[in-house]
Amino acid sequence: MRSYIIYFMKYRSGIYIILWVSILSQNILNAGELIAVRHSVEDNQIRLVFDFNESTEYNVFSLDSPNRIVIDFFDTQLAGEINALQNNPLIGDIRYSSRNQRDFRVVLNTRGLVEWSSFELNETSIQPNRVVLDIFSSLTNINDARNIIVAIDPGHGGNDPGATGPTGVREKNVTLAIARILKEELEQYDGITAVLTRTSDRYVDLWDRNIIAREADADILVSLHADAFRDPRVSGATIYSLSERGAGSEADRLLVNRENQSTILGDTDLREFPFPDLTDELISFYQEISIASAKVLGEHLIDQLATYTRVRKSDVQNAAFVVLRSPDVTSILIEMGYITNPREESMLSNSQGQRDIARGIRNGILSYLIENAPPDSLIAWNPPELPSEPRRHTISWGETLSGIALRYQVSINRLRQANNLSDDNIYEGQIITIPPG
Repeated sequence: MRSYIIYFMKYRSGIYIILWVSILSQNILNAGELIAVRHSVEDNQIRLVFDFNESTEYNVFSLDSPNRIVIDFFDTQLAGEINALQNNPLIGDIRYSSRNQRDFRVVLNTRGLVEWSSFELNETSIQPNRVVLDIFSSLTNINDARNIIVAIDPGHGGNDPGATGPTGVREKNVTLAIARILKEELEQYDGITAVLTRTSDRYVDLWDRNIIAREADADILVSLHADAFRDPRVSGATIYSLSERGAGSEADRLLVNRENQSTILGDTDLREFPFPDLTDELISFYQEISIASAKVLGEHLIDQLATYTRVRKSDVQNAAFVVLRSPDVTSILIEMGYITNPREESMLSNSQGQRDIARGIRNGILSYLIENAPPDSLIAWNPPELPSEPRRHTISWGETLSGIALRYQVSINRLRQANNLSDDNIYEGQIITIPPG
């Protein structure tokens, strides 16, 4: 048959195409169907069950760097849906695609080292043909589980005061105060240890901050800063992850230059900086993974911070901050507000405002870890619950009470009662409590 097809390809290409399509269509019609994927989680183990309309040949193998489990189903096409696994400590995400117009491949990105086993079950009167894949952590004893290490970096310090507010509040003092509160808030949870890159008013080089985080075996680095702008009306927090291509806007480029002023990155290659234990290939590989993880962490931080303070941009921004360039630590930079805005200067410098910001950051980190904790961590074995604290909303210019009620799906009357409001008058910068829906 193969030589027959080649013959017509050479001399009667039109007929060959017709024959080829006919044969291909027949192969597709004869393919088995993956009709559903189910899963269950128990004792730090996940079971995936793939349902088929007929017995199916398959092959499972694992890869590392990054850790993956690959399942190839032969002569199979997808007929149902494959849904993401929520809040699972073993599997990060699922990718799948058809291969060579005949087979179907599923790739599971796993969190850390896992083991697996698989078997096939034949059709019964109540169950279809099934392939079962059991995945479990290589960690077998909760007593061996480790703490998540969060490095908290209070920006500036010593002879580098950072930005200054209209009443003289200095960024270096604000960042250290909130960092101390954040450490206290995080360490209330079993399985989390927080370390500070500086504990006093002293100058720490930006690259030394990276080194401190790596030497502590940090999983996450959160660098705390306060923004500044010539227009005092500008306000709101912003979350940044590392960009290899520089800042996305002129304002962000100015910010990067200010924050990097003691160690300007410019066009310098990462390989010139102090990571002697990593090869160029490992640096590139780890950097790609840490940037992707940082974006996810940033999204959680935006969601949680927005309940305590105004967030200026709803997406994670990208910029080439030196302090974010540790290649194997998930690193994020938070501009917690504009110290040049009188209202936010007050919030950043008073104890309640500092506590609110720290709790918003804490909740963002917890929310991220609940879904993304490494499987060898205590958090993965025993995920924390997010605190059920009242949500807060900072009024922005042009907002109305009715619009806020619609956004949070609560009645205007409940908003008035929760905030002791006699009418619907609100003002920019006012912080109101959002009652449960």
